[in-house]
Amino acid sequence: MSWDEIADLLSLAAVFDQRTAGEEDVKGWHLVARLERWPAPAAQRVLVEHYARGADRPRITPAAISDGIRAARSRAAASFVAPDCPDDLAGRDYSAWLRAQRDAHVQRVLDSWAEGGPIPDGPSVEALAGRADRTLATGAPPHLRAAIESGLSRIGRPPPERPRPSRLPHRPAADPDQRAAAEAELAARQPAPMPEPDAALESDVQAP
Repeated sequence: MSWDEIADLLSLAAVFDQRTAGEEDVKGWHLVARLERWPAPAAQRVLVEHYARGADRPRITPAAISDGIRAARSRAAASFVAPDCPDDLAGRDYSAWLRAQRDAHVQRVLDSWAEGGPIPDGPSVEALAGRADRTLATGAPPHLRAAIESGLSRIGRPPPERPRPSRLPHRPAADPDQRAAAEAELAARQPAPMPEPDAALESDVQAP
């Protein structure tokens, strides 16, 4: 948040709690806002929600705004469902890519919430079901497939068809000439049989 945005935020707070804010107040709030990365619309929503209910609410502090924005970011992160990894993404880049996807999701949810929209309590059923469908369609271990199919059945969503095993390509029959040549080559590589022993030689050996 800029210096002017902090001044505007304190002016809005004065509408509710009749505070007086000088240059030092703006400086202090500005330091906290930069440290905690306050988006101006989100800080304003936290302030308005603080004074929207509860007649005995204490005067809001910078820490209360930091806590409110941090809680909103945490709820937004809990609703994140990792998208499919691009096919051309190197494995070493996956962690940074996933972190960037999550941060972009959190920022979108936070921006919507600052404009008055809700923050999902968790991943949507459709997002989880879509992720489960893609996992099953690409193949999954039996124990994981059983768990996913059970979860899908509980929300009334039929699981996708199981992938069919791929068939080996058909191999044409060997040419008879090629078969005969291969058999002849194999026969030529066999060792020659040992000659039969001479009968007279055997008798000489066996004589006393």
